[in-house]
Amino acid sequence: MKKSARTILIVFLINLILNSLCNAQTKEINFSSKGISLNGNLLTLPSTQNEITEIFGSPTNIGDAPNKDSATVIEWANLGIYAYKRADSDTIYAIGISINPKFPERKFETSFSGNILINQKNLALTKKTIKSLGFRRTSKYANWRQNLGLYYLTIITETPDDAREMEFGISSK
Repeated sequence: MKKSARTILIVFLINLILNSLCNAQTKEINFSSKGISLNGNLLTLPSTQNEITEIFGSPTNIGDAPNKDSATVIEWANLGIYAYKRADSDTIYAIGISINPKFPERKFETSFSGNILINQKNLALTKKTIKSLGFRRTSKYANWRQNLGLYYLTIITETPDDAREMEFGISSK
């Protein structure tokens, strides 16, 4: 191989590697009536643990869930993402993300640090933006909630201005 061809090949391979590293670190999560997608990979609910692992990678922790509806919580501490699996099956029915590093609900390495989209629109965690995207409260201190077709999306809060997590799942209606 000629020296110039080898140089071009090396530069091409370096660019390819750098682009793949940059893309691997780019995180964008989109919630819509079609499902949830991470970096453009769509996942619909209900789902299985194998299907969700294909999109989020290998979980960092699998343990008992804190509520009676789920047998298992599956966590990706490196992404700030978790999923709930039903007690009576392999069905994943809800996925959540940790969004506020000051209030980690779980012992994650990090909160979700990518872009959060609702129907392809950026979510800024301000009262005005949340309202403009269709979220509503039932009382002053209630969680913000929005229905997205067959799904619900909830912004979990303790007080009106400290959003901690978002949960996306199958509506019971």
